[in-house]
Amino acid sequence: MPGLFWIPKNLRICSSGINSSSYTADWTVDFTALQQGMNYVSVRAYDAAGNSVVSQDVFYVKKDGAVPGVTDNQTGDDTWRAASGTVYNVDFTDAGGSNLSYAEYSIYSGTGLTGTLIKSWTTIASGINASSYTTDWQVDFASLSEGANYVSVRAYDNAGNQVQVNDAFYVKKDTINPGIANNQTGDDTWRGNSGTAYNIDFTDNGSLLNNAQYSVYSGTGLTGSLIKNWTNIAAGINAVSYTLPKLILSHLPPPNIYVLEFSKELVAYPRIF
Repeated sequence: MPGLFWIPKNLRICSSGINSSSYTADWTVDFTALQQGMNYVSVRAYDAAGNSVVSQDVFYVKKDGAVPGVTDNQTGDDTWRAASGTVYNVDFTDAGGSNLSYAEYSIYSGTGLTGTLIKSWTTIASGINASSYTTDWQVDFASLSEGANYVSVRAYDNAGNQVQVNDAFYVKKDTINPGIANNQTGDDTWRGNSGTAYNIDFTDNGSLLNNAQYSVYSGTGLTGSLIKNWTNIAAGINAVSYTLPKLILSHLPPPNIYVLEFSKELVAYPRIF
């Protein structure tokens, strides 16, 4: 009593030589012969006398053998970041028909998943169940290391197919304030003219120095009269340190004791000298 089934335009033998009043073993279809998408399976059976029966569309098989896609619109982030809030543009697609299931990212200190593991695989979105995911997303900024952080992504569809892109982009983090080396504790010489240079140095080992400034008040701790508002000592430094002679004071009121303060972005040190 041979048993037969077919897929449209393709006839396959499920079992032959049964010689029994029933056949209850589970069986498989020829998966490689299936097309992408929907495949409707019909069956037929013969007995030893040549009688046959056909049952159409007894079940269907949804095939998705295509891996999801990643569209990397974010090759890097060359702006040094001191706080969270930046979103990144890496999109995911699934053309195989089963739709996206979820997407993840991980972060290493080196390229190619090398160096220190900073952030293990973490969900970007889950339960997507759509052919694309294009919402920009953030990384866990608090977990990032100072310096360069290389972000890799991967996505799964509902058929279990997976795609992974290493080093989709990088994030440069610098949350450490610049340093100020006060080599000028004071100036006890009364000055009647400009031209004195003062020795205060600046350093930054992360994103590098941008600019350094000073201001002048008549009292300590930014009190009294504002004599000189924040003014650049140097701009566009773009170096780890700035140690040149600096701060030649001029155009100040008659001799008095002045308090100078320095800053680079958010760092300020009152009463340097």
